[in-house]
Amino acid sequence: MEQKKEYRVGYLGGSITEGAGASCDAATYRSRVTAWLQDTNPQLRVKEINAGIGGTGSSLGVCRMDHDLLWANPDLVFVEFAVNDDSMEETLCLRSVEGIVRKLLAHNPEVHIVFLYTITKSYMDRFYHKGVLPDAVKLHQRVAEYYGIPSINVGLALYEYLQRTGAAVTEYLPDTVHPNDRGYELYAKTIQQIFPSIQFSIQKPIAPLTPGVYEQACLLPAEALAQGAWKVGDRDMMGRFESFIACDTAGAELTVPFTGTLIGIYWTIEQDSGVIEYSIDGGPVRRQSAWDHYALSFSRACSIILDTHLEEGTHQLVIRIAGEKDAQSNGRWIRIGAFLVCP
Repeated sequence: MEQKKEYRVGYLGGSITEGAGASCDAATYRSRVTAWLQDTNPQLRVKEINAGIGGTGSSLGVCRMDHDLLWANPDLVFVEFAVNDDSMEETLCLRSVEGIVRKLLAHNPEVHIVFLYTITKSYMDRFYHKGVLPDAVKLHQRVAEYYGIPSINVGLALYEYLQRTGAAVTEYLPDTVHPNDRGYELYAKTIQQIFPSIQFSIQKPIAPLTPGVYEQACLLPAEALAQGAWKVGDRDMMGRFESFIACDTAGAELTVPFTGTLIGIYWTIEQDSGVIEYSIDGGPVRRQSAWDHYALSFSRACSIILDTHLEEGTHQLVIRIAGEKDAQSNGRWIRIGAFLVCP
């Protein structure tokens, strides 16, 4: 740090990194850690890059890195996805998490990376009460150990604190997932206690740990694919992406040519979202809703993975607006900002 004038710290993760549950941004673990780094390094200007998006895991994270993080050329990156990767299929998780690491190292071989593991009451009940780590944490840790990446289990620190004091989970995680200010303070203090002792000596293996790792994963903007009833929107995609295409016409099709083994959609879930029918390379038609019960309370951007087992090469995705919709949805709108691909 001493030789730099500016030190850029990236935070890549889900809603806990974004700061859900905090009374203000300054109360999040992210802002507290940034402020601490600034206070302990007054000769530097510490710049924060908030790349947290609620309700998203590492599969979107690895695809959006160029758009949301790498443009800032971070010197240090905290990666926090273990909670949102809870139900992710093992291979997809490993390919995504390792892809994040390899993309960071390809961009800057000297970058410092720290994995963060947070906690939920479900994690406490299913794992920590039994003396074992959550499955997603184990998968992330497998990648961390392969590359010599340090990890900080702030969730375990909170769990042990609750066990010592007898405090209720909801005193720190009011909704059993997202910390309040007290929870974020404990997370930040744990990082501040451990970070100074970390010796960054990351290994850079040539061979990846996971076959098919998503180190070339990226976002394919949808705007250029507007066709027929699919029109470019008149605003950005909830601040997450510069543009999107939208359609609510039942039966309207969208053809998406792409190259790679992975295909997914970066879209919005809103009160008036509908259902798509889709097929890849003329295969079976499947369905996916862009609405869920959370849309009754708030709209958000998120992603869905459609297929992870494609052969290398070019493919064609065809999407059609279904005539049916969820009973509580107000419409059939599908709004797509980009597609997740891995060439």
